[in-house]
Amino acid sequence: MARSRLQLPATEPPFNLKFINTHFLLLLLLLSSISCTKPTLPSVEPTYDPSRPQATVQILYNYLIPDIPGKSIVTYLITNPPNGSTPPHSHAGAFVSAHILSGYVLNAINDDPMELLGPGDSYSEPPGDHHRISENACVTEPATFIATLVVDTKAVEELGAEGLTVIGDEYKEMIAKAQNNTLQGRVLEAFWRINAKLLRMKYTSGNQRHFVKAPVKGGERRQKTSTRHSDPEKFHSRQVGRKEKVCFAHGA
Repeated sequence: MARSRLQLPATEPPFNLKFINTHFLLLLLLLSSISCTKPTLPSVEPTYDPSRPQATVQILYNYLIPDIPGKSIVTYLITNPPNGSTPPHSHAGAFVSAHILSGYVLNAINDDPMELLGPGDSYSEPPGDHHRISENACVTEPATFIATLVVDTKAVEELGAEGLTVIGDEYKEMIAKAQNNTLQGRVLEAFWRINAKLLRMKYTSGNQRHFVKAPVKGGERRQKTSTRHSDPEKFHSRQVGRKEKVCFAHGA
């Protein structure tokens, strides 16, 4: 007997793709609205605070420029965490161009006024410029941007691609002190946590010595006992002697 294969009629799917796509787009719009909205430009320029989070830098590529002997091009992906800040710096004589991918940053070069930059904005730094303000303008979302440097190949060979951001000694000292204070704070916090845990263990073990579990009807409960009743035979003899004295006093 030939085995027949079940054939289902070609029908439209039981769900509406247009309905799902529409709601998916609405979900994306909702998620994008949760992200950091465009902040306002502060009226007062912020002062660098070394205790704030610092940016992370990823080297995307480092190439020699064939038609410009002695020059290289290096590009970075920079992520500035929420409330992140980068100390004032320069870039080893490089020409810098940057493009904001996401988030908002506060930016100021040399003596130029501070500006607020967002997704799609860009800026440039001529060789030797001082990048005095570079901060994430949002305290809840990171800011990411791409920075491209056209720099002397000799500087790349001497400093490395990761060393082309040159920070002054005074800011290095500020960062080192802040990191040291943070480390000391973590060590002290860990010490107090361990100390508190030991005290709780000591208190708990001390209380358990004064309690014994006594079976009762319907479950168990804790019953206080005294250390002088730790010997059942002595306790029983004392109770019997006490009962005889009571009976003698009543003339029994």
